Amino acid sequence: MSLPATAYDAIAQLPWFAGLDSAVLERLAAHGRARVLQDGEAVSRRGEPQTTLSIVCSGSLEICIHGRDGKRHVARYLQPGEVYGLIPVLDGGGAVHDADARGPTELLQLPREVLIAELHKQPALALRLLSLMCERSRQLYEVLAFQQLLSLEARVVHLVMSLAQIEPQALPSGAGPIEVHMTQSDLSDMLGVSRQSLSTELKKLERQALIRIAHARLVVIDAARLHSHARALI
Repeated sequence: MSLPATAYDAIAQLPWFAGLDSAVLERLAAHGRARVLQDGEAVSRRGEPQTTLSIVCSGSLEICIHGRDGKRHVARYLQPGEVYGLIPVLDGGGAVHDADARGPTELLQLPREVLIAELHKQPALALRLLSLMCERSRQLYEVLAFQQLLSLEARVVHLVMSLAQIEPQALPSGAGPIEVHMTQSDLSDMLGVSRQSLSTELKKLERQALIRIAHARLVVIDAARLHSHARALI
């Protein structure tokens, strides 16, 4: 998703809003507000009131939970075209995660009261957001299953593969190198393991010529082969 020229463009490019009446999109866009964040700037903190739905227009949001001991668990990195804050906006509760900008980031934020008003009037919009909730629930259940049932090697392979698939240079055919712009610290935080354990697994993949370890990134040499390797580990 390239940086939109207008709030309307940002909303219209979301697959969850595709095909809705243009008047609905115009009403939402009329209340949208752009927010520009610097690297590391906070969007929300877990438990705090969250009254806007955020659409990532450029940059990335790190979605995580910080423990009392200072450790963090990174749930995921939201890319352009993804939304943040759906649960608290729908149920009126506090933020579920901590969210911080990863690099310069631009958001389009929609007020909760405006979105709720449209949901009451537009069943199609309600169904789209319900589908989004269901998709995220499926992803969460899959992650939980991976954590409980799969080996660390399998978890590392599946994480690298899923990150490679959302990189903008990824090819539909799965062939060709793909750079995953994550440090090993980022990856270990997402998996909830030590960096040393992660490094051991990454070196195994490197020896098999599936990836190449580089500074602050990984290079997936052939995504199709990595996908086949991931399936063999299940």
